[in-house]
Amino acid sequence: MRAAKRRREVSSCGTLSPSEQGQLQDALGSIRGIATLIGPGIFSLTFAASIGAFRNWNLPGAAWLLSCALLIAAMALANAVTRSAPRLEECAA
Repeated sequence: MRAAKRRREVSSCGTLSPSEQGQLQDALGSIRGIATLIGPGIFSLTFAASIGAFRNWNLPGAAWLLSCALLIAAMALANAVTRSAPRLEECAA
């Protein structure tokens, strides 16, 4: 359901052909699959290191801090990439 909503948002200005929409959805699906594959391992290793080898740092929430840092980096990247994108108001005009 969210993918259909995202597809409408991305193509709301009519700038993507059906073929390009398919390519976009494939790319998003691939990124989601890679994140699903890699994410649990990274966070498991981070938690294991924070309670094992780096126990002296007294930071058992290191996995949460890592996820916050990644989220902030993703928000900054999204902001930088979409800064020049047309707004919905501009598309309607």
